Amino acid sequence: MTVLGKMMVIFVFLLSLVWVGLVVNTWATRTNWKAEAEKQSKVAKENYEGAKSLAEQSKAERAALEAKVAAMQANVERLQLQNIEERDQKTKIYNAYEAKLKADRSSDAKVAELTTEIAKLQNQVDVQSTNLKTMEADLNVQVRDTEKNKNLKDEAVRSANESKERADSLTVKLQNQQDKMGAGGAGNLRPLVPEGFRGTVTGYEAGFVQMTPGLNSGLRSGMILTVRRPKGDKNFIGTILVGDVVNPGDAVGTWTPPFGVKKPTADDYPKAGDEIVPQK
Repeated sequence: MTVLGKMMVIFVFLLSLVWVGLVVNTWATRTNWKAEAEKQSKVAKENYEGAKSLAEQSKAERAALEAKVAAMQANVERLQLQNIEERDQKTKIYNAYEAKLKADRSSDAKVAELTTEIAKLQNQVDVQSTNLKTMEADLNVQVRDTEKNKNLKDEAVRSANESKERADSLTVKLQNQQDKMGAGGAGNLRPLVPEGFRGTVTGYEAGFVQMTPGLNSGLRSGMILTVRRPKGDKNFIGTILVGDVVNPGDAVGTWTPPFGVKKPTADDYPKAGDEIVPQK
């Protein structure tokens, strides 16, 4: 074999080795691509299953949220209706309170008129009483000094009796006017609280307030007083309708809470030491 033939054989052999390497490399590359494709397919399937599960979960959560929103909307509508009803009720109560306040003011005007009339009658009674005492004193002098003059004595006695009858008549009128001022009297007018009256709560139980002073301060049954608390956040505690007043130093009344207090707490009730003043 010539050198050229040997060289060709060696060259062909080398080419064969290169070809075998290329074939082996191609087979290995194909195998890797298949494994990677299967792996990617498995990952894609898992992602699809996860996405499907998340979609179903999201759908369920959305349905739950929609149900919750519907319930909240229903609750809002119910609260709106309740608010309307409470506003209507508050308006009715306010109108009733205004009517009561107007009636009380009208009663106060009548009470003032009767008080003025009583003062006038009282002045007349005082004048007649003074005249009567003077005439009785003069009568005694005249009787003592003019015992022999019976006619003069009879005239003086008759004049004194007439004055006494006029005084008694004025006293009856005064008593009638005072009866009108009493609790439950004609016209159902409440008596006026003495000017400058000041009292103190001594106790409270089951709606009844014990207070001081009593009769010796001019306090009478049917009067309306205001309860105040000098210290603390609360000032106006409510009102008291005076009931039995039989003792000089104390009395009992019925407590009414302020208009805005629906369910009084412990701090809303009158306490010992609270101040009592006339209602304005």
